[in-house]
Amino acid sequence: MKKILILLLFISVTANAQYSFYGGVDVRNTFYGGTVNDRGADFQIGIEKEINIPTYLQPKVGVYYESFDRLGFENAGVRMDLMTQTFLKRFRGSFGLELSAIFRRNLGLRTTSSDTFQSYGYNTELHVKITNGWSLGFQFNYRQRSEWGQNFFVGSGFLNLRRNVNL
Repeated sequence: MKKILILLLFISVTANAQYSFYGGVDVRNTFYGGTVNDRGADFQIGIEKEINIPTYLQPKVGVYYESFDRLGFENAGVRMDLMTQTFLKRFRGSFGLELSAIFRRNLGLRTTSSDTFQSYGYNTELHVKITNGWSLGFQFNYRQRSEWGQNFFVGSGFLNLRRNVNL
């Protein structure tokens, strides 16, 4: 009986679900450099799922991976955002939280023996619909960089290309 209930719950949660697959680049780090680094390519990929609840603020959950090879920096985590349609139909906004793990290579200034650090952050994003199923996202995140200290935060601005699909 438990297996049947779990299967029914899984079907109800995933039925008629909208997923977003995205990839992007941190524009500031790529062209100008950042708070703690010279310029270099900083990429991210991810997948998100909207949770179908009839409310003004639509919840979505997702996982992502970020790689900034020049710094030996990788970040993987989960996101929980609230999304809303703006007064202009082509635009959608979202804001939320993330929990992640930062993986560092060749840190040099390491203060602990570990090269994996827990982190959290805040996100906001504006999606602009380009065509059916495709959108452009302008994302800003403000993440704790625990490898540099508990009170050290860094902001990043990503330009994401999104593909939205209904499964």
